[in-house]
Amino acid sequence: MEHAPRLFASDDAVRRVGEGLLGRTLPREEWTHEAHLAACLWLLRERPDIVLERELPGIIAGYNVAVGGRNSDSEGYHETITQAYIRVVALFLARQASDRPLVELVNALLRALEGRRDHLLDYWSHKRLFSVEARRRWVDPDLRPLPPQSSTALFDAQEVRAHLIAAARAGEALSYSELLGLLGYRFSRPKMRALCAVLGDVDAEARGRGEPELAVLVVRQSDRLPGQGWWAGGQALAQGHIGDWQGPKAHALIRKLQKAAFDYWKRR
Repeated sequence: MEHAPRLFASDDAVRRVGEGLLGRTLPREEWTHEAHLAACLWLLRERPDIVLERELPGIIAGYNVAVGGRNSDSEGYHETITQAYIRVVALFLARQASDRPLVELVNALLRALEGRRDHLLDYWSHKRLFSVEARRRWVDPDLRPLPPQSSTALFDAQEVRAHLIAAARAGEALSYSELLGLLGYRFSRPKMRALCAVLGDVDAEARGRGEPELAVLVVRQSDRLPGQGWWAGGQALAQGHIGDWQGPKAHALIRKLQKAAFDYWKRR
């Protein structure tokens, strides 16, 4: 039986949860399903300095330990659920008016289908979602795919492809912010996620043409590596890379793939 969600009374009540998570001061009993979603939405909207796909795992795991919990194969941090809800909340947020008050957004999310406690079981079987493997690392849905990261209507795939080919011919990678700027947009996390969905289409076309993939040219400003979506999408695994998405091996792989794109397009 689905329970009525516990709604928030104000913007400050939402921020208290998010800030309590970051500061590890939120009482353990208040770290509920609703608090998880509220903190995620607050972070996406008001803390663009935090790359959730990369940093939220450590934030939650650290909080769990600080309030007396554990992160093990049976409790605590869960990678697949966390990454899935980052995507679900980002999709929800991308559909909302940018000037809508924070508390209205959070309460609308909690009332929506995406806010249900069992929402992810529309995509994963219970056995797969609550397996040890899914707790430790990302596991793809086994019932049906998650919705695309955002509507591709914001971006024309051919325009994105043209900018990436120009960058490859110049021997340069582009940050997400730089590519969004070329497309006429200011950086925001919802737009970045919409762009990532289109980058998948651009790479699918490149593979069909027998060309090097191009999404690897789009990187984070901070470390010049592609975002979590690129790594989780299987491109790295297809190249034989098993391991961290950061560090010397990750940088070496990206340099190799970028060089292949540079060399290919400089000859054309």
